[in-house]
Amino acid sequence: DQVLNLIKESLSRNVQIEFDYTANSSTEILKRNADPLGLCFYNLHWHLIAFCHLRNDYRDFRVDRISHLKLTAVRFKPSQYSTLKEYVNNLVRTTE
Repeated sequence: DQVLNLIKESLSRNVQIEFDYTANSSTEILKRNADPLGLCFYNLHWHLIAFCHLRNDYRDFRVDRISHLKLTAVRFKPSQYSTLKEYVNNLVRTTE
């Protein structure tokens, strides 16, 4: 899948991505800029965990709802964010 391959490339190069995203609760397509932090597979779908610049917070994006993804020239330092493991652990703690 092209989108998944581009996400993997952005993760390895630490570059921001731009994409269109359709949320589950809406048919509205929103343009997003995000710093990708990791990929995980659960509930039968791939999910991108990223820092979303539109929401100024971490977000979980279902990869099958992402379209028109492109890499940007904007680099970021992953160390400025929580790791994927820390994000998941925090998510588990807050949902218990």
